[in-house]
Amino acid sequence: MPATRSSNRPKKAKVEETFTYGKYLELKEDGKDQAKFWEIKQNGTTTYVRYGKEGKQGTRQTKEHDSEVTAKKFALKSIRDKKKKGYAVTKDLVTGATGADADDIPAAPAKEPKAQKKQPAAKKANGRKPKQQKKTSEEDKVASEEEGSPATEDGTSDTEPAAAVVDGDAAAKSDEAATDDDGAVDGDADGTAETGEKHYYELTDDKSSKFWEVRLDAKTVYVRYGKVGKSGTKNSKTHDSAEAARKAMEKLIKEKTKKGYEEKA
Repeated sequence: MPATRSSNRPKKAKVEETFTYGKYLELKEDGKDQAKFWEIKQNGTTTYVRYGKEGKQGTRQTKEHDSEVTAKKFALKSIRDKKKKGYAVTKDLVTGATGADADDIPAAPAKEPKAQKKQPAAKKANGRKPKQQKKTSEEDKVASEEEGSPATEDGTSDTEPAAAVVDGDAAAKSDEAATDDDGAVDGDADGTAETGEKHYYELTDDKSSKFWEVRLDAKTVYVRYGKVGKSGTKNSKTHDSAEAARKAMEKLIKEKTKKGYEEKA
């Protein structure tokens, strides 16, 4: 029998395993046998989102924040947005509590109503008493806890398009606000070492200088994008086969080159 080879390369621990806050939500839709899941974890100033169909590996999204407070607010707001769409908190990923015990999300604070403006006194016309004007008031507005649009599965929109997860060109316009750390970060969103085929592109114009990077590793396509000189935002998607993953990568590269991105060594 041929001798089996063993790898001596140490494996890096997943950053997500050291999270300090985490919730798991489920959505069961009428007429559909398979439910959907959505979970969010927080580790310091980083939030990790994973979503998809029950029983599947799902898609991951990582986002860096300015502070731990901002990251926690982002997590709470994202959970509230999901609950509005019918998702239910089924498990606390830190304490292990399930059901109603896991749903301890506080309600969003509301802004105080603005003071009502006094109506100017009406003048009499032709000796007639003017009609009394009705007093109006402004409705209370719910406070927004996080800058930008509400985060969903991929952190960019209310739906779950696969292209949005691995493309990121539209989201790159707001990347300067979402990625404040200087320098590129090596490794995947889960902290493992990078392997596989990689391509790096840049787009420079009068307004900004952006980069877009794609890497193919077996059946998974990894994408990193943002402003040149920043760590950027990372996304990944696992496909049914290595061939499907390569076709997806080639399609993304074709779209980027059409937009003017140029590959760099």
